[in-house]
Amino acid sequence: VKRVMEFSKPIPPRMGRTDVVRVVQEALALSAASIRKAGIEPLQDLPSEPLYCRADATLLGQVILNLVTNALEAMETVDRERRLTVGVAQEGAQVVIRVVDNGPGVTGDLIDRIFDPFYTTRRDGHGIGLSFSQRVISQHNGRLAAGEAEGGGAVFRVELPVWRDRERRTA
Repeated sequence: VKRVMEFSKPIPPRMGRTDVVRVVQEALALSAASIRKAGIEPLQDLPSEPLYCRADATLLGQVILNLVTNALEAMETVDRERRLTVGVAQEGAQVVIRVVDNGPGVTGDLIDRIFDPFYTTRRDGHGIGLSFSQRVISQHNGRLAAGEAEGGGAVFRVELPVWRDRERRTA
């Protein structure tokens, strides 16, 4: 219990100008062995240009790793072709990260509970990953939400404010 509590202890984020596309690419590279082992060819829907937000790149990377790991675990019981899509896009003043799987999905009653600390549907789970992720995104003035993916499965959506240069030069 002590180790779990230490892991879930709030970490003050070290915020800076962060390329979200690069963070997602690095998280996918770290997950590559697990993705291959699961027999999945991930679809990456990433822009060719950087998208910046004010974030702690390490903490944001941990959130992406957690979402990808959860997607892989959710698809373990799927007996059809498994699909994982990770995308980044700018929507208005938000950088949006989407992690989509074709697992069993997240039903309405689960959506209300999955972000609660220590709530898990896995026998070997601890229930801290999604609550940790939500706390991190909240510290970044963002939003983490779950829903049903088109065609079945789950979609996790992270919204973060786009980086705005604070310095304005006057002519």
